[in-house]
Amino acid sequence: MAHRDRPPSPLAGVRRVPWSMIAACTERRRSGDWRSAYAAAKLSVDVDLDVVTEAFGPQAASRIADDLTAVAPDLLRQYLSIPFRVGTPSCGLVVLTRHPKTTGMKLGKSTPDEPVLALFSQSPGPSLRLMVTRPAQLRWHWELPVWCWHADAVDERRTAYAEGLAQAEPELTGLAEGRLSAGDLHPLVHDVLFPDQAHTRPAYAWTWEPVPVRCGSVWHELRIEGGRLVSTGHSEAELERELAVGGLGGPMIRCASVVRAWRTGVGWLPKRLRWYRADFFDVAARGHGEEVAAALAAGFDLAAADGEGAGLLHYAAWLGEDAVATLLTAGLRLDRRDKNGWTPLHWAYRAGEWEAVDALLAAGADPGIPDADGIVPKDRALSVNEVYAPGLRIQAKPTKPSMFGRFTGRAYP
Repeated sequence: MAHRDRPPSPLAGVRRVPWSMIAACTERRRSGDWRSAYAAAKLSVDVDLDVVTEAFGPQAASRIADDLTAVAPDLLRQYLSIPFRVGTPSCGLVVLTRHPKTTGMKLGKSTPDEPVLALFSQSPGPSLRLMVTRPAQLRWHWELPVWCWHADAVDERRTAYAEGLAQAEPELTGLAEGRLSAGDLHPLVHDVLFPDQAHTRPAYAWTWEPVPVRCGSVWHELRIEGGRLVSTGHSEAELERELAVGGLGGPMIRCASVVRAWRTGVGWLPKRLRWYRADFFDVAARGHGEEVAAALAAGFDLAAADGEGAGLLHYAAWLGEDAVATLLTAGLRLDRRDKNGWTPLHWAYRAGEWEAVDALLAAGADPGIPDADGIVPKDRALSVNEVYAPGLRIQAKPTKPSMFGRFTGRAYP
C-alpha cells in the first residue's frame, strides 16, 4: 500500500448508531415502552397531548400520539443531516412528516398549519429534544420523510432505496463501492434491502501499519501496539528521557517529538498517524463504544490526543457515563486539559450530558478548574433548551399576531 493511500476506517461510510443503542431501543419499543426507547436514543420528549387536544382537537392529538409510538428513534438518528447537527432551531429544526418524499429545507408558511413532531438539538452534545409545534411558528425547517423515522413504513422504505432517494444514497453508494456490507446496515434498512438474508453484525478489525519517521540520519518505524506508540529505534526509557528534556525546553530527537505530538495534539505528526488518530476519535465522537473498546483491545494508545489536545475521557458525553469508570481504571486523568484548557468536565457540561457530568463529579473531577479563559466547567453549559423551547412549543391559545404578522400572514409567538 502506497503511503499516500489512506487506509479505510473500520466504520467508513457507516451511518447507523451504535449496536447497543439499536438493541435497547428495539427491545423497549417492541415492549410498548416508547418513552424508554426515546431515552435510550438520547431523545427527550416534551409533548403534552392535552394541550394539543385543546388547541387542535382530539383527532390531531390522536395522530400525534400514533406518531410518538411509531417512531424508531435509533433509525431516525442516522438520517439527520449535518446542517441539523450544527444548526440552531431557526435553520436546523427537523419536522417529521408522513410524506414518502421531501424536498429538504422548507419555509414554515409553505407547510399546512397542523401540529407536527419536530426535533432540535439541545446542545453541542448528542442529546436531542422532540416536541410538538406548528409549522407557522417556524421560519425554515428540514423535513424528514416517513420511512426515515416510522418503524412500520416498510413499503415506503423499500421504495425509497429502490428509487435511490437522497436520504438513502450513502448506504446505496457504500454497498456499491464495497465500503459497506449488509451487516453494517441498520436492521430496519437491512430487512428491506436483503429480506432473504439473516442480519449478522460484522467484526471490525483495527490494524495500524508501521509509520516511517526520519530520526536524525536514519529511518525508524513508529508502531501502535500494546497500548502505546513505540519506536523501533529507541527503547521506552530513551523516549521518556527525551520527552522529559523536551518538557524542559530542550531539543528532542524526531521520534520523541512525534510521540509528544501524538500525546498532546500539539506539533507535527506524519500523515498516517493523523489518519489513525482521526479515525479513532471519529468513532468515539459517534458514540460507538463497542468499536472503541475493540480498538483499545487491539492495542491503540490510550494516551493519544485528538487534534484539539483532548483525550478519550473528554468524549465521555458521547460514549456514555459507564465509560468514565472504565477509562479511569485504565489510567486516564480527570484533569487532563485540551488546547483551550478544557477538562473532560468542561466538555460534559458543554454537551449538556448530565449523566456524564454526574459520573465525572462522582469520580472526583474538580468543578473549580478554570479553562484558558478563566471559565469553570458549569459556566460552559448552554441553555439552548430554555432559549428556544418556549417559542416552538404549541400553546393552547395561539399568540395574537404582531403588526408584522398581520401584514405577512405569519404568527410568531
